[in-house]
Amino acid sequence: VVLYVTPWCGYCKKAAAHLRRRGVAFVERDIDSDPAAAAELARKLAAAGLSGGGVPVLDVDGTVVIGFDRARIDKLLDGR
Repeated sequence: VVLYVTPWCGYCKKAAAHLRRRGVAFVERDIDSDPAAAAELARKLAAAGLSGGGVPVLDVDGTVVIGFDRARIDKLLDGR
């Protein structure tokens, strides 16, 4: 799982805390301070046919979720 975040995003912090509570191993990528992370996210969004601009964005085994959609994230994690 890859979690794309910015330091000022409250929902990013909630998403990270949720993943930790569930015991999910994840990599946090700050798109504000890491241009490579921002470019990687842009490529993933384009490949998925999505337009972004907001965070958090999660990549759960190749499925991109924009925003902290707890129910969708849990469904994806439960199906792993």
